[in-house]
Amino acid sequence: MKIVRFCLFIGLGCLLEACVARNVETTEFGLVGISIGSGTKAGAHDLAASEQRISNYEVLFFDQDQNGLLTSVVSASPNAAGPSLEVPAQKVRVGNYHVYALVNSDFLGQKNALYEKDFLALKLDLPIYNGHDDLIQHSEMKSLELGEDGADLDFAMKRYVSKVHLNSVQNSLGTQLSLKAIYLSNVLGNQNVAGNMSASVWYHQYGLALVPSDPERNAITVSNGCEPAALSLGKTVASGSTASLSDAKLYCYPNTLNLRQEDTYDGVSPFVECCTYFILEAVAASDGKTRYYQFPIAYNAEDKLGIEGALKANCSYGIDITIKALGAEVITDLSTDGTLEVKVTVLDWDTMETYTYDI
Repeated sequence: MKIVRFCLFIGLGCLLEACVARNVETTEFGLVGISIGSGTKAGAHDLAASEQRISNYEVLFFDQDQNGLLTSVVSASPNAAGPSLEVPAQKVRVGNYHVYALVNSDFLGQKNALYEKDFLALKLDLPIYNGHDDLIQHSEMKSLELGEDGADLDFAMKRYVSKVHLNSVQNSLGTQLSLKAIYLSNVLGNQNVAGNMSASVWYHQYGLALVPSDPERNAITVSNGCEPAALSLGKTVASGSTASLSDAKLYCYPNTLNLRQEDTYDGVSPFVECCTYFILEAVAASDGKTRYYQFPIAYNAEDKLGIEGALKANCSYGIDITIKALGAEVITDLSTDGTLEVKVTVLDWDTMETYTYDI
C-alpha cells in the first residue's frame, strides 16, 4: 500500500489554508484534542498485530459554513503499533465542521477531494489491501461546533472489509490431505469512502479466474485475480488429524446478496451477482487429484447482523472445516453433500457479539 509521508499532508493542509478563497471573518482558533481508535471495540484477541497497526492517520475538517470545503488537515505517519493513538492538540479555526478520521490511507493524494461530497465519493478498489497488512480504517462523521474554548474528539474506528479466516481443517478422509490454497469467489471489488457505492467490480467470478486450466474458464467472461482474496497454504494433514491455521486469512468487501451461485451459473451466461463463497483447494494422497470444497460463507447466518445471508463489513468470519469425502474436481461443481461439515464463528467488531452457525 502506498504510504504518503507527513510532509505531503502538511503541505496540502497549508495549501488549503493559504490558497483556497475563504468567506469567513473570524481569525479565532480553538484547540482540538484528538484520540484515534480508543473507542474501538475490536480487540487484540481477534486482530493480528498487522491488522491493528496505525501506519498513518488523517483527520479531515470540512467547513460547513463553506459548503463542506476541506479547510484543515491533521495528519502524520507514526507507524504505531495501535490499536489506538493520542494526537497532540491541534489549533483549528473556530467554526462548524464535519470531521472524519482515517487510518492507513492516502486519500489526500487524490487532490480533487476538496469538498466533503467529493471525499465521500472517492473510490476504494479492493486490491489496495496489500496482502494482509495495514487495513484501512474509518470513523463515523462527527459534527463539531468549535469555539475558542476548544473541544475533544474521540474516534472509534471501523474497517471497510470483512475478514474471513480458516481456523482449522479436520481430515476424516482416511488418507493424507495436502491443503494447497484458500480463495473467495464472487468478491465485490469496489467501494467508496461513504460505504454506499453500488457494486460494479467483481473478482473471482464463479471461481473461474482461479483455475487457468479449467476447461470452463473460456465459456464466460472472468475478471483478474485479487490478492487479498487468495492465499497459498502448503500444509499437510494426516488422516484422523486436525490442522490449526493461525494466519490463513482473506479480506473482501461486504456482500448483502443471498442469491446462491448454483442458482445463477450455467457455464454459458454472463456473470450474475451473487453471494460470496469460500473455496478450499486440496489434494488427497489416495488419487493425487486437485479437489475443491466450497460454500457460501454467510448464507445460513442468522439475522443478528442485519440482512440474512449478508457478509458484513467490520466483522470476522472464522471457519472450521471437517473433510469427510473427496471433493469436486471442477471448481464450478458446487455439490457438497457428504463431503464436508462447516462451522462458522462470527465476531461483530462493533458490538463484540459472537455467534456460530453450521453449513
